[in-house]
Amino acid sequence: NNLILLAACFAVLWGTVFPIFSELITGEQIAVGGPYFNKVVVPLALVLLFLTGVGPLLAWRKTSFASMRRIFLWPALAAVAAAAVALVAGVRSFYALVSISLSAGVTVTIITEFHRAGRARSRSTGEGFVQAVFRVLSINKRRYGGYIVHFGFVLLMIGFTGQAFTTEGWAEVKPGESFTVGHYELTCKSIDEIEDPNWYGLQATLDVTRNGKPFGTVSPQKRFYTASEQTTSEVRIESHLNEDLYVVFSGMNEDNEHAVIQVWINPLVIWVWIGTMVLALGTLYTIFPNVKERRIQRGKRSLDRLLKAAENA
Repeated sequence: NNLILLAACFAVLWGTVFPIFSELITGEQIAVGGPYFNKVVVPLALVLLFLTGVGPLLAWRKTSFASMRRIFLWPALAAVAAAAVALVAGVRSFYALVSISLSAGVTVTIITEFHRAGRARSRSTGEGFVQAVFRVLSINKRRYGGYIVHFGFVLLMIGFTGQAFTTEGWAEVKPGESFTVGHYELTCKSIDEIEDPNWYGLQATLDVTRNGKPFGTVSPQKRFYTASEQTTSEVRIESHLNEDLYVVFSGMNEDNEHAVIQVWINPLVIWVWIGTMVLALGTLYTIFPNVKERRIQRGKRSLDRLLKAAENA
């Protein structure tokens, strides 16, 4: 994992500084864009996702092939099943299929580890399964907090995978006209002049339907700030668990009657944010002392007080 993270770090660093070096050597700045990072970083991320699921299941230098077959049975079945479902659903991107299958396998790995630990403690202590899981979490925060971090990374990868299915489109419309992008239909209701003490501009109001059902109304804007003489587009975003809808008012066309509207449908974006929060919470959870560490700290404080009392006596 550390080696893969280091390789990814170097790939990002090289892509960032390459234009500077190219300008120093050749006198011409060669830009490095998204295709480079997709070709280099995406495979590294998939290898990291694979190791995230494999690593916790392998005992250090003690894993036999027989135990590996037993340990990896359910995660492997989950990965194959997820890939099969994705193929049936129409997914054809190789990287997307690999990401979906690995995400399913790693998720089952994490669930299996929590289930195994809770069941073992429940058998040894007589506690209920749920109580046993919480006790395991409180006693060994480093390990099981790490699993929470792993799950956050899985959610991040799910969010990144959604970018393989992005749909975009644009149209020039005037009030009363409609256009379709993906499974959304947008109807222009009005194009209005708007003004503020700091800026003025135009606002396009559009009714949106998804699969023929009312979805809502969006009002993207095009603003001009008088002080800075800068033009900005105020993007309207409708965010949901399955996808985000971005609507941009790019301005008026040459006849000044039709609004130029751009639309992006970005699947699974919100899972990047959810995964980030889960990853951060898992990291914070591992930082706080566990039950044993708190007992040791309390014992040290009590011993310090006794020693001070003895010195004073």
